[in-house]
Amino acid sequence: MLNTLFSLVALFVTTFLMLVGNGLLGSLLGLRLAQQGAGPLAAAVVMTGYYAGLVAGALLCTRIIRRVGHIRAFAAFCATNIATTLLLSIIGGAPVWTLLRFCTGLSMMGAYMVIESWLNERAEASMRGRVFSIYMLVSYGGIGLSQFLLGFSERAGQTLLVIAALLFALCMLPVVLTRAAVPGPMEKVVFDIRHLFRLAPHALYGCLAAGFITGAFYALGPVFAFTRDGNSNLVGVFMGLTILGGLVLQWPLGLLSDRFKRRTILLVLGIALAAASLLLLATSTTRYGEWLMAVVWGGLAFTIYPVAVAYANDRIAPKDLVPAAGALLMAYSAGAALGPLLASVAMRASGARGLYLFTAVVGLLLALLVARRRGAERVPVAEQGSYLPVPRTSTVINQLDPRGEEASESDSEQLDRAKDENQGQIP
Repeated sequence: MLNTLFSLVALFVTTFLMLVGNGLLGSLLGLRLAQQGAGPLAAAVVMTGYYAGLVAGALLCTRIIRRVGHIRAFAAFCATNIATTLLLSIIGGAPVWTLLRFCTGLSMMGAYMVIESWLNERAEASMRGRVFSIYMLVSYGGIGLSQFLLGFSERAGQTLLVIAALLFALCMLPVVLTRAAVPGPMEKVVFDIRHLFRLAPHALYGCLAAGFITGAFYALGPVFAFTRDGNSNLVGVFMGLTILGGLVLQWPLGLLSDRFKRRTILLVLGIALAAASLLLLATSTTRYGEWLMAVVWGGLAFTIYPVAVAYANDRIAPKDLVPAAGALLMAYSAGAALGPLLASVAMRASGARGLYLFTAVVGLLLALLVARRRGAERVPVAEQGSYLPVPRTSTVINQLDPRGEEASESDSEQLDRAKDENQGQIP
């Protein structure tokens, strides 16, 4: 038991260090482009390269891990992150940065897969729910806290890139030095996205919209904040509060999704996000008002994806939860790759405020799409599964989702009861 806890702590430390480095790196590049006077399109293209790398990693990294093993693969992925980060510190220009961010996205997906495979292997059945929740807390916490380092960018921009590379190096140590058993070979899982669309179309709408919104925010949030204030310290505060708002408000909004129909919750989230986007622009003349609305906006924006996943889980057989989650993650990643580009067009047309005008439009479109019923199965509230704030990392984390195990156990119990009833009948 102690060995299991120790190995889990080591994995959480690795995750935290890696995501502090990655969260700092992504926002820092957007901020540096804004400081250099580059337009929002440049920041959008750089972040699109990262999300394209995540998609490519989802397709390629399983094969790499199977071929060389988890530990060697993780060391290779971290080495790639270190090299690309150091190259970012000595080479300028959006085109080169886009290519380097593509490589970072690919290697980050591989690193996620290794860590999450290990968590899935080490977590005992009684601990799965807690491990899943702690992993989500560590993920959001690492990315959110990293934003507050952006205040040092004007005085130590190059140093922050070196710090990000250092964090990628340090996160290797708990994994490469572990004596814990290596997880078994990874299996490729595939789910027919057309079948998923027939079962739960609104889940795909929600994941795609979540990708548009959060991808645009991560790419252009630093540009928006710097353009409004011209102060790097305030950029970090604005970004950090938004992301931590996404962490804090997950649970109250999740409780609502357990008490009401999830399709209704998705519709309300779309409308509420549109309203919050406009209110954030309306309160931007007051710093504290803008920060408060940033927290609210983050809570709404970062809840859309897990609610959409929960909506899909209510309509999918337990054996299909993991592959279906992979299809939903791919829909999210596609939206996250396109969102920055579309938002940059809005910012070019209407200035910095175009970012939140874009998210308002996406929120309203989500609400309109969800309001249209497309023959999806109606699931009573009493039969809905429990809500969990799902990290948007890799498909492997969904193997740790305790809802699939609970559903499988429930199905087994129903089957046993049916067998008992049949045995009690007189032929």
